[in-house]
Amino acid sequence: MRKAAWQGHGDAQIALAKMYSEGIDGNKDNFLAYTWYLLAERNGVDSHVSERVAAERELQLEQLPQALALVNYLYR
Repeated sequence: MRKAAWQGHGDAQIALAKMYSEGIDGNKDNFLAYTWYLLAERNGVDSHVSERVAAERELQLEQLPQALALVNYLYR
């Protein structure tokens, strides 16, 4: 699934975002959850906006531009 997410598959990106958001693999990380939700949106999967917003609310203010820079780098 991670490979598919890195290759730009929106559904895999949502699944990975959920894993980070919920901490399913032991690594709860709102920064990465937000990043993967936003990437999925850019790839046309916009049915999880509320989850992205929830992850965004958990971020520190300085993390937002970092996440956006990462998304812009990955979304080419």
